[in-house]
Amino acid sequence: MKPDLKYIHSPEVDDLKTYSPNEYNNFCLLVQAMIGLPNDESGESFDFLICTPKWIETLLEREKFIFGKGYIVIQEYHYNIIFEIIQDLCDRISGDNWITIATKLGRYGLWEFEDFDPINKK
Repeated sequence: MKPDLKYIHSPEVDDLKTYSPNEYNNFCLLVQAMIGLPNDESGESFDFLICTPKWIETLLEREKFIFGKGYIVIQEYHYNIIFEIIQDLCDRISGDNWITIATKLGRYGLWEFEDFDPINKK
């Protein structure tokens, strides 16, 4: 089975397709990819921080280090490129069941159920 990218959105902006950062080459934006199985309308959220090298450089002037899981680093903002990057990731992932697929996707983005314990519901 392969995952299906349903759509991407950001809680930080109204519309990613028309969004324009102040500087195309210096920004960081949370993008949530809704991904599920084909022929299933539902999806689960995988979070990515879309940022530029310039933004990372600016952050490192204030911080000693940053961790990298969940980051997608691009040169400048283009909705179509961001969508294609996440779509390509989905195209490279496969598994026998959703948990296997979601765990693999979670190596790249932050899966909303990554640390969920179904027994303790935490």
